[in-house]
Amino acid sequence: MATASGHDSSPEGFCPGDPYVAARCPNCDTVWPETHVEGIVQDAVKCNICGNPVTPLRIVHGYTVTFDETRAVGLTLPKPAAEKIARAADHYAALPDDSHQHSILVYAPSDMPGALVRMRPFVGQLGTCPSKAMPDSHNAGDVGAFPVGAPHACAITAEELAQRKTDGHMDIDAVRPGAILICPVKVPGAGLYMGDMYAGQGDGVIAGHTMDVAGSVTLQVEVVKDDPIDGPVLFPLVKDLPPLARPFSAEEKAKGARLAAQFSCLAGLIVLAALAEQITQWNAALLAGYAADSTLQKLR
Repeated sequence: MATASGHDSSPEGFCPGDPYVAARCPNCDTVWPETHVEGIVQDAVKCNICGNPVTPLRIVHGYTVTFDETRAVGLTLPKPAAEKIARAADHYAALPDDSHQHSILVYAPSDMPGALVRMRPFVGQLGTCPSKAMPDSHNAGDVGAFPVGAPHACAITAEELAQRKTDGHMDIDAVRPGAILICPVKVPGAGLYMGDMYAGQGDGVIAGHTMDVAGSVTLQVEVVKDDPIDGPVLFPLVKDLPPLARPFSAEEKAKGARLAAQFSCLAGLIVLAALAEQITQWNAALLAGYAADSTLQKLR
């Protein structure tokens, strides 16, 4: 029903090296302290041991957004409405019954009221377990660099990251209903997992965060044996492909056939599937130069 987001900062003293996975209470020096909520806004999350606020991340400039009953559009809210929602954060966040977290709605950011947004839900994390324990948020080639040599218990080496990750944290908005994702398997049983759902996001996550929400996901899973890929391969919906990379329509094929006949091109149309035996690095580069779009996964 609602969520919140914004630009963040990491106050000094609240984490040893990585605010995303190593929260610390600077008062009692407890790492990963158990916490509870008292009231609303950014000091509401308190350490269970000493009662000090625990804020490894603070919102510098942000918004609270609520969604219409059809889950089609959302609207960012002014301070009174954001604070009303913050007081019933778990309800408005629609947290699952077994969820153990504090909703970001408690912070009640309201720096950008009145902005109308569209919803296009997708799953930011969908993949298989890495072959070394690591935070799911860092199972990726970009943010995975955060724990490399870090001064906390989740530290890994650069070699371990390269060999063990499965890139389940893609944050690509094309991972949505109808898409096909092929994932590497590096542990027995694959360890399929998902999470980090968004109501919508632009390529690159330029602000660092966007509209995280709760939701339900239904998957159809098939096992592909003896295909030793190291990272995920995404087959998006046709409508999510770059315009020049989409399949040709019947009308376009007919026009191409007339050109082929006019210029005695016996091979007929250039269709990517027919070029399978001709895809050298040079042909691949030429085709990509014509049809592919380069997309940022995250901008850090």
